[in-house]
Amino acid sequence: MNKKIIFISFLMSFMCFINTQAQQNIIIPDSTIFVTDTLVIPVNTSNINTSENIISYQFNLNYDVSKFQYQNYSLVNTLAQNGIVSINTNTSGIINFSYMNSTPLNGSGAIIKLKFVPLQAGISDLSITDFLYNTDTITNVNNGTITVLSACNGLQISITNQNASCNQHNGSATATVTGGTSPFAYAWTSGDILPTADSLAAGMYMVTVTDSSGCSVSALAAVSNINGPVISANTVTNL
Repeated sequence: MNKKIIFISFLMSFMCFINTQAQQNIIIPDSTIFVTDTLVIPVNTSNINTSENIISYQFNLNYDVSKFQYQNYSLVNTLAQNGIVSINTNTSGIINFSYMNSTPLNGSGAIIKLKFVPLQAGISDLSITDFLYNTDTITNVNNGTITVLSACNGLQISITNQNASCNQHNGSATATVTGGTSPFAYAWTSGDILPTADSLAAGMYMVTVTDSSGCSVSALAAVSNINGPVISANTVTNL
């Protein structure tokens, strides 16, 4: 009777071990960058226990070579930082990564970080296929969508003015934004922080608009006098 209990307990533990590896999640997070940036993207794992004895992984990473140029990888500050990685880039658009270590992986988070240089603006996927922990296939893979924006995503300002009456502070200037990523922050040299600066006297005013991605552009507004005195001369006398 005791032998049967021990055997059943062992079998349940073994099945739990297999299911734990089979249920691991591999995730490439979605990311948005500018075309002038460098993409550093992690390959993340759900929680791994030392008892699972995962000492190796391998996978293929698929990417669009017209949109990204692969640079290198890093294990620094990852769960796998003490291991060794070999890569194969013989096939265009596919990189094979193989990792090995004598110490089992433990925890959750990045198992490797990949660095790419974006070549053009647009939307593209980084996708993983054939992922193995040791010799077990992991099927729960969430691939990432990478959005690459043009420099400041076309952030521009156009200015419209309402001129001031002579010696009055009743002029205004309005900044209209196109492109960029909302919300926008406005900073006028008059001290206004809204799209429209009002109660302005005649003069030059600069506005700087910053979008939520940290891109900034500036423009000048020229507020003129209206209804000021006009001098006319009907007679010219030579001296």
